[in-house]
Amino acid sequence: MIEPESADYIFSRKVYIGVANCTNEELENIVYDLSLQYTCGNYNIFSNNCNHFSDELIRKVTGK
Repeated sequence: MIEPESADYIFSRKVYIGVANCTNEELENIVYDLSLQYTCGNYNIFSNNCNHFSDELIRKVTGK
């Protein structure tokens, strides 16, 4: 975890998103699979951007 004081940005707040329902290995696999879909070449501001990646990752990790 990056501590708010160590990063080059102003930390505003933490947002609780739920509990991860997977192992570290499963999480690595999920991120790897998503990395194949969310690439520079597939970037689309309306349908395939960092917010879509985050939403999909959270759904897969928390089940919500």
